Amino acid sequence: MAEQGFVPRAIQTVESYDVIRACVHDGIGISCFPKTIFAQKEPVDVRVLAVQGLRPAPVYCVWRRNGAKPLLRRFINTICPSETD
Repeated sequence: MAEQGFVPRAIQTVESYDVIRACVHDGIGISCFPKTIFAQKEPVDVRVLAVQGLRPAPVYCVWRRNGAKPLLRRFINTICPSETD
């Protein structure tokens, strides 16, 4: 982003999407959200634009080693069929 002349003056880390959205609503910066956050209802209090040209981000599944119970094992086998516990 620096190549385009955008360099943030401050960076704040927040772990709650509700708090992030409240900060954006109150004019305390901007944020990037996963699409699923707005999947149920388009917000009316903030402007939402789809970002173009980004590569897909990898997503990982994490669980305790040797701790996959049968239901978790079925889930893992569904989304990561080549993996083992």
